[in-house]
Amino acid sequence: MDNNYTWVKTHKGIVQYLSDKENSQQELIDLLKSVGITPFNDKSKEGEHDIELKEIDPFTFFCYIHKYGAKRALGFLKQIAELLGLEKPTTVNGIPSAQPQRVWLFPPEYMRVNNEVPRLWNLFKKELKGDVDNDTFADVLNIKNVGRAKLTEALFYINPEKYLPINGPTKPYIKKELGIDVGFTTYSEYIELLEKIRAKTDMPFYELSHEAWVWNIDKTKENYWVFQGNPDKYDFEAAFKEDDIDAWTVTSHKASIKEGDKVIIWITGDKAGCYALADVVSEPMDRESFADSDLWKEEDTSELKAAINITHNLASNPILKDEIDKIKDLDNLKVGSQGTNFSATKQEYETLLELAVKREDSMNYREGYINWLRNKYGDRSGTISAYEKAIDILSKILSVEIFEISDIKYLDDLYKDLIKEQRNEKGRYYHPDAPSYGNNGFYSASIMSYMEFLESKQKPVKQSKEKMITPSNTILYGPPGTGKTYNTVNKALEIIDSEFLKENIDNREALNKRFRELRFNPETGEGQVAFITFHQSLSYEDFIEGIKPKKNEGDQEISYEVCDGLFKAIALKASDKKVVVLFDEIYKEFIGDVMEKETFSLKTPVQKKPFDVRINGSGNCVAIPQTETATQMVVTKKMIADFLVDGTVRDWKPYLSSIAEYIKANYSFKVDKEDNANKPYVIIIDEINRGNISQIFGELITLIEPDKRKGQAEEIEVILPYSKERFSVPSNLHIIGTMNTADRSVEALDTALRRRFSFVEMNPVPGLLSKDEFGCKGVDLEAMLRAINGRIEKLLDRDYCIGHSYFMTIKDKQEPLEELKYIFQNKILPLLQEYFYGDWGKIRLIVGKEFVDRRKSDVDFLDAEGEEDIEEFEDRTIYSFTDCEGWTLDSFKSIYEEK
Repeated sequence: MDNNYTWVKTHKGIVQYLSDKENSQQELIDLLKSVGITPFNDKSKEGEHDIELKEIDPFTFFCYIHKYGAKRALGFLKQIAELLGLEKPTTVNGIPSAQPQRVWLFPPEYMRVNNEVPRLWNLFKKELKGDVDNDTFADVLNIKNVGRAKLTEALFYINPEKYLPINGPTKPYIKKELGIDVGFTTYSEYIELLEKIRAKTDMPFYELSHEAWVWNIDKTKENYWVFQGNPDKYDFEAAFKEDDIDAWTVTSHKASIKEGDKVIIWITGDKAGCYALADVVSEPMDRESFADSDLWKEEDTSELKAAINITHNLASNPILKDEIDKIKDLDNLKVGSQGTNFSATKQEYETLLELAVKREDSMNYREGYINWLRNKYGDRSGTISAYEKAIDILSKILSVEIFEISDIKYLDDLYKDLIKEQRNEKGRYYHPDAPSYGNNGFYSASIMSYMEFLESKQKPVKQSKEKMITPSNTILYGPPGTGKTYNTVNKALEIIDSEFLKENIDNREALNKRFRELRFNPETGEGQVAFITFHQSLSYEDFIEGIKPKKNEGDQEISYEVCDGLFKAIALKASDKKVVVLFDEIYKEFIGDVMEKETFSLKTPVQKKPFDVRINGSGNCVAIPQTETATQMVVTKKMIADFLVDGTVRDWKPYLSSIAEYIKANYSFKVDKEDNANKPYVIIIDEINRGNISQIFGELITLIEPDKRKGQAEEIEVILPYSKERFSVPSNLHIIGTMNTADRSVEALDTALRRRFSFVEMNPVPGLLSKDEFGCKGVDLEAMLRAINGRIEKLLDRDYCIGHSYFMTIKDKQEPLEELKYIFQNKILPLLQEYFYGDWGKIRLIVGKEFVDRRKSDVDFLDAEGEEDIEEFEDRTIYSFTDCEGWTLDSFKSIYEEK
């Protein structure tokens, strides 16, 4: 047997073990518990789980093992195999995961009234004898919680050589790749279906199950390509300048290039390099489908072209071959050979994407700065060219592109260093191209000017009523305990309901209640404020969109659908001008009807050309003209919804309008005319620096810039990789992030993100602790916090100070000692331990001997003669925290009172 499917032998051994355990079901439950599988809670009545599970069938036994996903399932199988003396598996390839919330093939105890578990054992025993019949199969299908997909998965668990699960991954694979209808209702029909499958493939069913899963994943993956052009044959310079490239010749990989793929545009010649990045927006089609271009320098002999959408036009500042040759990740980039289309890798595309974004940012800042200087000094001023040249020379000296930097702190440090060093002819800032620039102070003046420009870009815009608008993208940053997350509530209300905030600024309870009322529910689309916390395992698929398992109603079948993440969900809601009410339900009903029919045909509205409609693996419509050289055109769910709302047409108008009009005529819906585009929406990202920004935002990192958003002059739209839908970020969606500077991550934060956010520093405010509502009897909290932070700033820096909010929670102002003890023992001292990595001497310097004990310890080491450093260990000072029971108010006062 193939080493990729060693679990088959393990499953067989477990089935043999189960064969005589019908009267020992508690033993089976205990075995599962012994390897760490949980829970086993049953229900004696409707509501909460209140009793232990006491019975189990063989199929549910396997479902418990495989409910956690492949990695944990393999671990459980290995443990069970060891306990039963079976061969341990090395993989679980091809085994479908059970749905964690619906593991049982029987209902809860209070609903088990028809011997459900014994009936499942009966099916198991009949299968062992090869005696399963239609009646037994139908009997089990009548048990609540059992559907055809789940039952075929259960049979597959116990006999993977005989049975194949007919579920979400295998159904489309069998239909598309094997051309077999997967419908069945009886056991006999199921067996006939399996025989048809065997006639089409030699693969064992367990291998076919894995193959189908891989096939489904691959169908949704985007491919990466190099599209290459020859400037001797086509005037690419003019085409890029006029933004006149909407298609590319396809001579190879014709069957693999598809909508949603990513493209590196490479131009050959003396200045060979990457001139653009693009999305593929159609499969390859006949050349006649596209308009002729007068930019060809010789006859266009191509037969096929793919429609593309340029997402990053780099023609004015391309990434040339000389630069690319120095980048290790691009060593194997397939360019320069004879041909038009070459495969690329995701890493190659993303490496070039990062360079492209930096180039665009650099060009944007350079052009913006020069325009700002012109407005300030006039078009003819020599200051403009002098300052630009000074910054370019500094970029060479420092080996960093200054026009790619928007970090004011970095630039301010550079400015201060220039003031001290730029006039030193033997110093680091001397450059032979401009020897006088240092002596005349042009370097420092240009950096100061550039900082003024950047600060002018970050200033809030004034409305006609003199009200300040929060920037679209803001990050609140500061040490722990300074109220960053606390203040996101105020920021969100300032954007959405400023009048309410103004009236209730001192009523925290009212503000929190209003904030809860505004919370966004992605299921219903209600609310205007979304909240998420970033962490290391969060991905693009969680935040934007990804493929997730879904349970189909009726037969409890698991299928896989493209699901919106929180960011996409609120962005779409903020974009809605009108909404087709209940469109999801209507569309689901429509595609279900289409899939039930063998053929479904419509006609285009004007020329009455017939075309077939089918549903692809992503749940979108595919229009196929009834011609000999039919081109398949994807009409997405969103395209149909947009057309039904306001007649918006993105692509394939004849086919889109026919499908939409059919839905309008045959399914009932109405249009909600609420205009969300005029309402502000907010997404709050707590701990934004803890996530992998490039991984989570993906290509959308560019789209969140204010001028790249929907409706703006530089609006950018992308095709999302899973749904294949066009997407842009609306201008009325505000992003508020929080970031803890003590995490040492302000500097390490993804530079692409830093350039796109305004940063608002939140420092400790000790003075708040002297207010009547926070002041405590017997101890000066303000003085204590100032003393602690002053010492921390000396020993580390201000990013590690302690926030005032730690001390604002004290309730008993007259007797604060016990609460102060709790705060120090559980908050302040652990934080200092983290800051100083166990350097207890520095912690003692901050809080004093009342909290940190220092002593010498007489310890006798065994066999110390061979240890060279023994004297160092014998003389080492031992530190420890003092017992909190001995702390008094005087202990806390000792932190700030002079001795």
